[in-house]
Amino acid sequence: MGAIVFTSAGSRKYHFHKECTAFHSAQDLSDLDCGCDTYCTHRMPRMHALKQMSATKAAIDGKLPCLSCVPEHLRELPQAESFGHAPVDEYEGTAEGDLGVTHIVCARCAEWARFTEDIWIGVRIPWPCTSAIVLGLVPRPEQVGER
Repeated sequence: MGAIVFTSAGSRKYHFHKECTAFHSAQDLSDLDCGCDTYCTHRMPRMHALKQMSATKAAIDGKLPCLSCVPEHLRELPQAESFGHAPVDEYEGTAEGDLGVTHIVCARCAEWARFTEDIWIGVRIPWPCTSAIVLGLVPRPEQVGER
């Protein structure tokens, strides 16, 4: 179980301290976001129900840690959605695989190429695919020349 954190209904972040200035600034912005034009007459502070929960529960609910008040060692992030991008062995369960041949590819990605006039074939994309890197499923590879 993670640290005890605070959040309010409709918020996207959780906070370690109730007095976090980012937390109160976000609530102030929410008070002013009524959808009316600039000179509406019904703007007023709203009641923001403060919820106390564990950082783990907040992460499961999809909330992100406040970078101002949540210490780095207590930050828990929501589980990343993979959208079907996962490493699989293209030759598993085949005659080539029985001979020890392996080729790790993305379970979802394929590049389509014309084989004949009427036949298209899908060439599997090696793992990690670009989508897996962008989704944060694997660490970004170091850039050439980066130090």
